[in-house]
Amino acid sequence: MSAVVELEHFCGYGGKHLNTARYHPSEAETLIYSAASAIIIENVNDPHKQQFLRGHDAEVSALDISLNGKLVASGQLGSPFRKGAVAPVVVWDFDNRSKYIEFNGLSHSVLCVKFSPDGRFLVATGASQMIYVWDVSTGEVVYNRRTESPCFLAVWGPIIDTGGRYPSYQLCTTYDAQVFVHTMSFDIKTMCYVLSTDPVQFPPAGLQRKHICGVVVGDFLITGTSAGDLCVFSTKSQVFRTALPVCNNGVTSITQSGEMLYVAGGDGRVKAIRGYDTQWDVLSENVLEAGVTALTPSADGAELVAGTRNGKFWRLLTSDLTATLQSASHTGEGTDVSFC
Repeated sequence: MSAVVELEHFCGYGGKHLNTARYHPSEAETLIYSAASAIIIENVNDPHKQQFLRGHDAEVSALDISLNGKLVASGQLGSPFRKGAVAPVVVWDFDNRSKYIEFNGLSHSVLCVKFSPDGRFLVATGASQMIYVWDVSTGEVVYNRRTESPCFLAVWGPIIDTGGRYPSYQLCTTYDAQVFVHTMSFDIKTMCYVLSTDPVQFPPAGLQRKHICGVVVGDFLITGTSAGDLCVFSTKSQVFRTALPVCNNGVTSITQSGEMLYVAGGDGRVKAIRGYDTQWDVLSENVLEAGVTALTPSADGAELVAGTRNGKFWRLLTSDLTATLQSASHTGEGTDVSFC
């Protein structure tokens, strides 16, 4: 019988899939990121302190962590061992480093996973043009449907207090150039949550953009597009507000820390932006040596970690975006190894 070699340590970042690196929301030194089919939990100040979550049989393509830091969600490419290229979504118990629950329904590739602000619900989208919302605690499907095109962005807004036992939730999704604002409310008649949908209104001339990342800040949905624009939508009135060019080769990641938005692009640019509605100012900027595929702020707001397409992690100070190389790796097949 052949011996099995277990992965003990990993250096660098694959950089292939967008936003598959996340700082823990309360542990300022803990970074969670994907490496092939594994998820790595690492202390950024001591990279030798690593733990692995194993449960996928293909590359992890989407990653998120709940705001309380208790749950991690990961989705993968289509399984090479399961019929129909099934792409499961796994929810992990972070404290126990174990699998909590697994959801099925997507195939070929998971494009996006996102916890609701209270961690109760999880939305996931796939290359098979399906979108699911699951109740994490019960495992029940709250909502699912086949969409007209793949949904690359699904992001929750603030929880809406209805004054009763069951709050309502706001969810924003994008399909190519279309943007929707959904309200998920509890229906007393059916005793379950139902979704209502409002399309966002665009100018008469239209705005043909593919929205691939985004955040909800107050009453505004802010998205990054493949054309390199930052688009702002009012979730309250469901209208397009403005578009600002911020980088080349697409906006690949948007994250928020305090009053600041940090935007990263496929050209390696990282920008700190502050503003409101139609007025936004760039306060600082840095250009890394390769396109950025992940950008995540630390819990204390002191720094960001950026993952790039050339297999590197960079740590950037939020004060001025000064960058320091954290780790580096190959992104292609290794052909030889030597020791000295």
